[in-house]
Amino acid sequence: MPTTITDLINAIPLATQGGVISPLFHNSLRDALAFLATQGGTTTSSDSNRVSVPPWFMTNESGPDWKLSNGVATQDAQGASAHGFCPIALPHGVRLQSLVVAGSRTGAVTTFNVKLVRVRIADGDPTTVFSADLATAGDPFAITQSTTGGDPSNSEALRRVDTSTYTYLVVARAMTVSNRVQLNGITVSFDRS
Repeated sequence: MPTTITDLINAIPLATQGGVISPLFHNSLRDALAFLATQGGTTTSSDSNRVSVPPWFMTNESGPDWKLSNGVATQDAQGASAHGFCPIALPHGVRLQSLVVAGSRTGAVTTFNVKLVRVRIADGDPTTVFSADLATAGDPFAITQSTTGGDPSNSEALRRVDTSTYTYLVVARAMTVSNRVQLNGITVSFDRS
């Protein structure tokens, strides 16, 4: 396979009026796009993909808000609570694999969890897909949750992303006594099977 973008572009046959777009044309174009994607730091593996989002939380229910600074979320003040959500754009039809949450916490925490939730567009009914309990996580932590919430018989249906029926959100809640919690990043892994 050619190793420069110029070689890859030159390998794409020119389309002609009345000509048939052959597998050679299609595959050489695909190779060129895959090369460009890898140059931008994107993986092109068809087996596993990821969407990462910074914890840019909006107020959820009555809050209180997360304090946001440089893409990191902490509870509003020492010993306070926080409750927020951020939307996450997932490709339609993919199969969800896991939720990874990275951050830190100091001392004892009453409640500290992050959930991937799908919300039915028609009626606003939320369902937890993945839930990571971080109340006893280390400092720092990177916790992976790959077990779906709810009824195990519905696990495969929960894993399949359906953007025509649902929106997807990351919801985070922290309730502390006198300690600090921090969220640095959230990653959702999926495959296209």
